[in-house]
Amino acid sequence: MILDVELEDPSTWPGDFQTAISAGRALILAYHQERSRIDQVCQEDILSRLNSSANRYEDDYRSLLKRLDASLCNHRIVGYHCTRLLPEEIVEIADTGLRVLSPSLVERRIARAVAAGYLSQNNADRLTSSEAMRRNLGDGSGKRTGMIWFCPNRSSLADASGVHRLFRSWGGRAAARRSGHALHRQVRSSSRTRAPIPR
Repeated sequence: MILDVELEDPSTWPGDFQTAISAGRALILAYHQERSRIDQVCQEDILSRLNSSANRYEDDYRSLLKRLDASLCNHRIVGYHCTRLLPEEIVEIADTGLRVLSPSLVERRIARAVAAGYLSQNNADRLTSSEAMRRNLGDGSGKRTGMIWFCPNRSSLADASGVHRLFRSWGGRAAARRSGHALHRQVRSSSRTRAPIPR
């Protein structure tokens, strides 16, 4: 049976994952305590940063992570994608799921916003021809295209400083960064943030 796994909700975990976590609890704690100790030494002694000691639990910890990963690979991991959406986009995502970021996806979203009257053609042209948009879609500001970005747990959403910018403008990070906030305000009045889309 394929499960919808919420990483912060043990009641959703597959049995073999729960067993491996329980059996590896001491190792997980020891690894992270040793990692914190090494980090603290490196903060206090600059020279130790050049030749920091290895975490003696590293190999066993990596082996456990591989087992956990194998346990989850046949299940769905629940994630939270933070963005403003037009009503039509909410329906599309509910029907077909998220799409990876690509220039064609951004062009379709902008064309849909124009066709529905959320964005003027003049502003759409300014947005699609902006240097910031070309840079972002060309990965000039870090790798974003060909991927879907999401938070793997609900607790990430509780920290407003991490996600509030994503809800302030329509178009996602590829379109929003330095592309003209006035354009996004035009669409923002019609777009909305969205609670998790039901399965």
